[in-house]
Amino acid sequence: MSRNTTPFPGEDVGRSLPHSDEAERCLLGSLLLMPAKLPEVEQLLGRLGGADRGADAFYNENHRLIYRVICDMDAQHQPIDFSTVTMRLRTLNQLDCVGGAAAVTQLANAVPTAGNAVWYADIVANRKKIRNLIEFGTQVVADSYDLSDGAVNDFTTRVYQLAAVLNRSNASTLVHVRDAMDEVQELVDRMLASTTPVKGIDTGFREWNEILGGLVPASYNILAARPSVGKTTLATNVARFVAGNATEYGGPVGIWSLEQATTEIIMRTLAADSGVNVTKLWSLTPEGKQDAAHRLGSAMMELRNANLYIDDTGDISSTELRARARQAVAQHGLKLIVVDYLGLMRSTTKGRNASDTEIVSAVSADMKALAKETGVPVLVLCQLNRGTEESNARPKLSNLRQSGSIEQDADTVTLLSILTPRDAEEISDLSGYRHLTAEQCYGFTLAHVAKNRNGERGYLVFGFNRETTRYFEPDGPPPVVGGDAADIPPAPVVRPGTQPYAD
Repeated sequence: MSRNTTPFPGEDVGRSLPHSDEAERCLLGSLLLMPAKLPEVEQLLGRLGGADRGADAFYNENHRLIYRVICDMDAQHQPIDFSTVTMRLRTLNQLDCVGGAAAVTQLANAVPTAGNAVWYADIVANRKKIRNLIEFGTQVVADSYDLSDGAVNDFTTRVYQLAAVLNRSNASTLVHVRDAMDEVQELVDRMLASTTPVKGIDTGFREWNEILGGLVPASYNILAARPSVGKTTLATNVARFVAGNATEYGGPVGIWSLEQATTEIIMRTLAADSGVNVTKLWSLTPEGKQDAAHRLGSAMMELRNANLYIDDTGDISSTELRARARQAVAQHGLKLIVVDYLGLMRSTTKGRNASDTEIVSAVSADMKALAKETGVPVLVLCQLNRGTEESNARPKLSNLRQSGSIEQDADTVTLLSILTPRDAEEISDLSGYRHLTAEQCYGFTLAHVAKNRNGERGYLVFGFNRETTRYFEPDGPPPVVGGDAADIPPAPVVRPGTQPYAD
């Protein structure tokens, strides 16, 4: 079957693939009249992955041959016009293949002006892209018939990768500063006019915003802790706040939860919104159940209207998640992406014999790339190793599992730990929360911004209401200090039976 006809079965057999002979002739005629347009044309045609500087974008083989000759002559700094190209084709014994000297000369009559070369090139490039899509879709259909059950996930991931390559642009990405200045001016004007210390997405926590400047667009942010410290709850609180924030500092949020089901995330969110402990609903009195039903009903109404999207697919690779997130950003206009959590993602770019460090490095690189290509801040949860428990010390960057690549890739890293001592009276004295009961104030959380690529590092304290799974900020002056270990806020007096973290 000819390479220029559709491979689809049935009535489409032998049908010509999408192309425009007229646009191809006009493009070649424009290049013969104005060879200086070749670099711009090459960018449009070459980004499709075609060989020979984009020659494969031409459907007509004669046109493809003439374009290759033009490119070769340009590379050798030879003059390009109708006569020189004709002579070169004759020297290569290819002139008759393209229809003779008359065919080359006729290209001059195909175009009224050489100034539209880029416009013609865009048509040629688009038709080539359509042909690529047809070929890609046909291959997927053909391969799908032979799939075994065990190969479905890997095949799906490979399809996402091929689609990404198909959509990738090789055009020049160099931008002159003058072209980026308008965007910078807009950012500066926003910062000058703002009354809040937020450059990006508002986390809902004032002191965290002051250190990070909010979750900055295109940033890769790590939130790490040991299991059961509360990183998922904090991330969910942030996601709910952003999704309900109608200002420019909020918007739609996508959560990719590899550990918890959608219903579990929603129940946690309803508890935080309503102030109802949803884990004890069955034990309430009739009056208590009536009050809880009222509050939960109101919270459900509000949550239904929140711009919050959840994907709880468990067995997923970082490549597939990246593809789904890109699609969601385009479809729903996501302003924040939350991933829970990094250690549960697979990597399809590493073989079965890859070490854990190599897998984590590949997954971390994918999350960094996701932030850059979407321009959306990505908040990724991560677990700390057991080093903090063994040494009874506050967590450090080196406690990140396979920390090298994560620490290098991330723009910000916030480490969470339970602030000691856990005695409610002492913590209330420290933070000014004397109105909270011991049950409500189970333990405050110390957050250490250990890395901030574009700002300060520091410490802050989050309060945590265990009944409603909601974090809150202490009243009064915030305990935020510099980023050095020597400047950690002094620990409260430790009573017998409590064990503080070691420095």
